[in-house]
Amino acid sequence: MCPLLSAALTGVGVQEVEKQFALVERHIQRLRQLPMLRESEVVIMCERNLGFESEHLQRALSGMPNVRHRVDHQAQRYGIIMNEEV
Repeated sequence: MCPLLSAALTGVGVQEVEKQFALVERHIQRLRQLPMLRESEVVIMCERNLGFESEHLQRALSGMPNVRHRVDHQAQRYGIIMNEEV
């Protein structure tokens, strides 16, 4: 996750996941306002844990063009385990 975005999400409570998803979507939209990033592919690498946050985020952003999520093909799940090398 982008360090700036990660820092921004730190202040949003876990119970406010819809706000987290909206914040990520707005962040991507703002990045795409820059001419050099307008058509860029965005790769989301969210932590994969028992709360299924990565899967929820993937569903929330599934309608955005040129956005994909890192997939752990061995586990057949979205996201990364934070103690794995990427």
